[in-house]
Amino acid sequence: MKSLPPEVQDAFWNLDPGNLEPERDRALIISTVLPRGGTVAVRWLFGTYGPTVVREFVIRDAEGMRNLPDSDRELWLRILAPDYRSNDDRRANRWRTSRHI
Repeated sequence: MKSLPPEVQDAFWNLDPGNLEPERDRALIISTVLPRGGTVAVRWLFGTYGPTVVREFVIRDAEGMRNLPDSDRELWLRILAPDYRSNDDRRANRWRTSRHI
């Protein structure tokens, strides 16, 4: 079992990080480190899982999981998936273009 570095463990103030396994608890670790982790923790996150996995997590979160706080989700979407548009945005634009105001 690979343990989390101390800088990453600091983000888990609400549970025992010694019980976490990076592969098994991937979603929990990503959803905790992105909003609560410092620079070192976020670098570890990207080094461990890679930008593709983190990007897919953030997009899934935007499409319905909703584990990340809204402001953090929007920040990471802008960084990792600048061309991503949520279903809400697409529906709003379709309505705007179909109405003559």
